[in-house]
Amino acid sequence: MFRRSPVQESSAPLAVAPGLASVACAAPSCTSPGAVRCSYVDRRQRRCESAWCPEHGQLAFNASYCRRHAGIVNALGPDHATSPLPDLENRAPSLANWIGRDLDTPIRDLLHKHFPGHAMHVTSVVNGGAVRERTWGRAWKLLSETGVDLSINLTVPEDDDSTVRVIYEGRMLVEVTPPWIEARRDGAPLDPEADGQARARFYGGILQHLDAAISATKAGTRHQLGGL
Repeated sequence: MFRRSPVQESSAPLAVAPGLASVACAAPSCTSPGAVRCSYVDRRQRRCESAWCPEHGQLAFNASYCRRHAGIVNALGPDHATSPLPDLENRAPSLANWIGRDLDTPIRDLLHKHFPGHAMHVTSVVNGGAVRERTWGRAWKLLSETGVDLSINLTVPEDDDSTVRVIYEGRMLVEVTPPWIEARRDGAPLDPEADGQARARFYGGILQHLDAAISATKAGTRHQLGGL
């Protein structure tokens, strides 16, 4: 519900080194032996205890992970080795990476439509704020010889890792929980057709707000916040 207010990823399956003791894979109904334990260790030094076979686990930066934590490590990129990693259950970086990746081309196209030929800088997933108040997200900035002319930030806070915030020119434009997360919370997962329609409305709504905000900026007025 809306409320007012270049990292290279790896999806390769993990490899099981010969001679490892047999560990059961955590995937339901999987009977493959020799699963590898997830390498994720969070900022509290807690380790993910799950183990995964080559089919159900993933590699990220030459280490094996469960799919959730592989998504987080891939989202952080090389910085994962020196940055305190989010709590085991926290999905803020991976959600920011997922949403940012899906919106990257549409936002670039939107900015090019309004400001053709303007230089642009786009960040990969980065964190901001103190460790206890971190947010994760991407930024799209129009640049000129005088600095940043316009900025769009998409962030997910660690303390509310189901909330996506779109910040335009330093102010909150949209705050939203993705429909697939709401459906999972309600215990009513969407079928593929309904899920596709919900995602299209979700992304389309964000882009409509941004389009209106940019148009208002060009016209010298302020865009009014609101829901879809």
